[in-house]
Amino acid sequence: MISLYDNIMRTIIDIPDELLKRIDTLRKSKGTSRAAAIRNAISEYLERYMASEKNSEKAFGIWKERKIDGLRYERTLRNEWK
Repeated sequence: MISLYDNIMRTIIDIPDELLKRIDTLRKSKGTSRAAAIRNAISEYLERYMASEKNSEKAFGIWKERKIDGLRYERTLRNEWK
């Protein structure tokens, strides 16, 4: 039987006092442990990072069908500001 703890790694990290205070305020309001709050924060960070990576991949090559060079287009738009 595999338990929840079979796939957990312990690690030591340095967290500044001010950040710990903010984590403790959050975890107290949520009624969770400090470890759970940190795990959740890491999980949310990774989800956002992965989502931004996917969006970057979607944007790759977006100008390939355009008839105008991207830099020339940008300069044309900026000239409108003058």
